[in-house]
Amino acid sequence: MTLLRDIQQDAIGEDTSVSVLLRQCLVLSARLQHDQLREWAQLELNGYPGDASLPPYRADRLGPRSKGEQGRHHRAAGERERGEGF
Repeated sequence: MTLLRDIQQDAIGEDTSVSVLLRQCLVLSARLQHDQLREWAQLELNGYPGDASLPPYRADRLGPRSKGEQGRHHRAAGERERGEGF
């Protein structure tokens, strides 16, 4: 099976973590020499810097977040998870 097919199969399964899928994407990006895929996978794995524009699916709909020790976005103290407490 090719790496892309492996990623697709793993993505629809229940046994593969998102971090493993993202690392597979990093391998694929290296093989394809695809900088945009590499940068995206690295940001998803390591977190987005505080000054980065977040992709729409990462848009904060729950209010402000604090910046962690390394300047990455984290949920502010006391902030509820989506759907929690309703």
